[in-house]
Amino acid sequence: MNKLFKIWLYALGSFSDKKTQPYDKQVVVVRSFWVLLHIVTCVMIIIGNGRLLEWW
Repeated sequence: MNKLFKIWLYALGSFSDKKTQPYDKQVVVVRSFWVLLHIVTCVMIIIGNGRLLEWW
């Protein structure tokens, strides 16, 4: 699980310098929320357009 977290951390743009290392976990929480917000927004837009076009 730790390796998966590390991959997610670097995929979201973690820095490798020592100045920002103490803040990596807080930054990954904010960036994960931001990614999740975008995914939810896109899904809602797709659902709304599907209803508008009477696909469902």
